[in-house]
Amino acid sequence: MLSEYYQRPDATAKVFHNGWYLTGDLGYMAKGEVYVTGRKKDLIIVGGKNIYPQDLESLAGEWRAFTPAGWRHLEYSTKIPD
Repeated sequence: MLSEYYQRPDATAKVFHNGWYLTGDLGYMAKGEVYVTGRKKDLIIVGGKNIYPQDLESLAGEWRAFTPAGWRHLEYSTKIPD
């Protein structure tokens, strides 16, 4: 997880609250389960490029590792699953 934005104390101060990183995800907990219902902002900016979360979700949905029955364990790797 990140500890700060590089050379951006102003941006860092906006996303941390009492030591917690505020992701912008919206959701709720019920009976010990976490449900994500949306996002405050539907845009991720990485290296000056706009990335839309729904595009990442669509790509993730194409992997066999992500199934309606649950998520299999994925190891961090430079290889993409078949």
